[in-house]
Amino acid sequence: MAQFPANDIISLVGSIPRYDLAESVGPDLRLAELIDPAELGNLPLAYATAAGDARLRAAIAEAHAVGPDDVVITVGGMHALFLLAFTLCDRDDEAVITTPLFPLVRTALDAVGARVQALALSFDRRYRLTLASCAAACQPAPS
Repeated sequence: MAQFPANDIISLVGSIPRYDLAESVGPDLRLAELIDPAELGNLPLAYATAAGDARLRAAIAEAHAVGPDDVVITVGGMHALFLLAFTLCDRDDEAVITTPLFPLVRTALDAVGARVQALALSFDRRYRLTLASCAAACQPAPS
């Protein structure tokens, strides 16, 4: 049986991460596995700012050697996809995507009014892009 090729971005056959927070069918995670329960005593249960908690942004910034102002906290992946679409694309800009993909990627691009060109990838070609297919997708649309 054919297998997915290993790659550096995502592996469908690799080892399971310790905390797979993106997986909706993974094992249950206990809060005590991530944080000392004693630290929760003064944690307010309220809405945060749109910028995200300053301490969280500072911790992420330190781990990645950037400034806290360079860190954006999102409420899930869909929020991040919409922010990217609204930041990178204007109405009638062209965006090139690959398929298959997470369907809401296209939804975010459609929401900003981008013209979406899709490059179909296939299992038989090991889901690899070719330079020719990328160049063809980036050609101006006929008027």
